[in-house]
Amino acid sequence: MAKARKDAKRHAGEESILNAKGLVQFLGSIPHPVRGDELLRISGLPRRAKKQLATLCHKLAESGIIVRTPSGGWTRADRLTSVTGRLSVQRVDAGRGAGFVTPDVPFAVAPTPRVRKIPSKGRRAGAGKNGHEKRHGDVFIHPAQMGDAWHGDRVRVLLLPGGRGKSPAGRIVEVLERGQREVAVKVLHRIGNTFLCRAADPRLNAMFQVDAAALAHKPAKDALLLAVPGERLASDLWAATAGAVFGVEEDVAVQEELVKLNHQAPREFSQRVLHEAAAFSETFTLEDKEGRKDLTELPFATIDGETARDFDDAIFVRKMEQGFCLHVAVADVAHYVQPGSALDKEAQERQFLVFSGLRGTHAAAVAFRRFVQSEAGS
Repeated sequence: MAKARKDAKRHAGEESILNAKGLVQFLGSIPHPVRGDELLRISGLPRRAKKQLATLCHKLAESGIIVRTPSGGWTRADRLTSVTGRLSVQRVDAGRGAGFVTPDVPFAVAPTPRVRKIPSKGRRAGAGKNGHEKRHGDVFIHPAQMGDAWHGDRVRVLLLPGGRGKSPAGRIVEVLERGQREVAVKVLHRIGNTFLCRAADPRLNAMFQVDAAALAHKPAKDALLLAVPGERLASDLWAATAGAVFGVEEDVAVQEELVKLNHQAPREFSQRVLHEAAAFSETFTLEDKEGRKDLTELPFATIDGETARDFDDAIFVRKMEQGFCLHVAVADVAHYVQPGSALDKEAQERQFLVFSGLRGTHAAAVAFRRFVQSEAGS
């Protein structure tokens, strides 16, 4: 009878831990992450329950309820510090690349209970030189801890204890905002109006099932499409809708658009910005000339190519008795773009230039060199 009661008690203990609720509660009572073998020992479970316990742990980890640390221990997710930031993924050459999350604000991590080192006098474990918690930079994300996040996404990360690198390790548990609302994809196979495509960005390891029914002309194999991602269909497969056909990847114009898209460089202007730009006069007014010296009689020449979209500087070279005199004219953009205007706000949003080198010619530069040579010889 006593043996039967003992077996029944042991069986009830096993059942209480070998279910989701019981295991989560049990992990909450342990002050540090524990490995599978240690979990068996502490809970008193027999060795035969190891496989069942491991399966339960992985299932709860997929749901984000518990996490596995870099050292292999299990702990509850709600016991870890979380930060938000922007994900940058390294190039994917073979398999899936690792990444780093740049936090929105600097963060500090308190020492984890698993650390057994004795701190120096006047300092606590994990503290900086002044006795404060050490501030960290980027968070390292192993490919297995990336979830369904993509390069450029804003995400929430759980900081994992036990990391050995210079950067703290973390696991992405939530995508807060997609960084790419449109994705360039390469056509691999076609089935009716549906195309199986691979992301053209080497930092994005994803396949797309693209619905191209709305396209007037169906793309050929290896063509590049602009796709709008939809729901997730499988581990690395997403539904998408085709927005436009770029063309073949070898086309230099397509390459330029691809670079802009992969690096989230703006490709279009809003109607308000275009309206402000169109309102400018193509001729000078008296107000424009006020306070300026009129040099319009000089035959300035621009060094921009014929296909350039803007001409913001020009030069004129005059031969002197000794050497040359170089005049440089630079567009006074601030005279036209007023603070707080749509153009001003657009400029602040962009704040960079993209020199692709894929368009234009060197004809103007060659012509200028010939001009200088002819002036020097005359």
